[in-house]
Amino acid sequence: MVFSRQSSLKNLMTHMHEEQKKESSGRSALSNTSRKSKTSRRSKTPPRRSRTPPRRSTTPPPPSLERITSGHMKQYYDHVTKDSLSALHYFCRSGNCCHNKSVRRDIKTMIDRHPEVISQRTPNGGDTPLHFAAATDDLKTVKLLLKYNPSAAMIKSNEEGYFGNQMTALHVAIASRASLEMIEVLVRASPKSVRVRDGRGRSVQDLALKYYSDDGYTVSMCMEKFFSNSYLLQRD
Repeated sequence: MVFSRQSSLKNLMTHMHEEQKKESSGRSALSNTSRKSKTSRRSKTPPRRSRTPPRRSTTPPPPSLERITSGHMKQYYDHVTKDSLSALHYFCRSGNCCHNKSVRRDIKTMIDRHPEVISQRTPNGGDTPLHFAAATDDLKTVKLLLKYNPSAAMIKSNEEGYFGNQMTALHVAIASRASLEMIEVLVRASPKSVRVRDGRGRSVQDLALKYYSDDGYTVSMCMEKFFSNSYLLQRD
């Protein structure tokens, strides 16, 4: 701005003071707008999400009695056997039935409504619930299954059976080093199983000598005794 010579020094100082006020007010306005823009940008930025996906459990939940008795036997994929198991297979594989009365009651209810499940075989291995119960040396469950269906002791697994090639429950019990009482129960339920060979041509006597080492001969002789006594009882 151009001043004339007649302008006083007072007017000049007043004008300069007003210009300084305008500059300071302009600076403060710019600082406020920049702060507002920064806060708006922060508010618009979405929160970061965790890239780690939530863990999902691969173990199937224990089958409840409602699912068991609903009229359809649901199968669960088991990652240990890599096969689909029914609820009865699942219970027998756990090995906890002999220590749990409520589970045994559920098994009885299940068998009463679905008696065919005792002889049901897995899709891949062809194993029955009796195979799994014999492997865990669950004597109470084995007696319960044989009470409903003694012929289940003669069912052999497939070539890709979980416990071996074409094995009966007696083969599985011996290969799992089950108790002598377990072997007796299986032989008495089906004496003919003593003469059955597995898919590799091995008899139950061969397996007893292999898995029971020093006691193998004693176990083999006991099986022959159970076999002969069972036939004598059947004749009488």
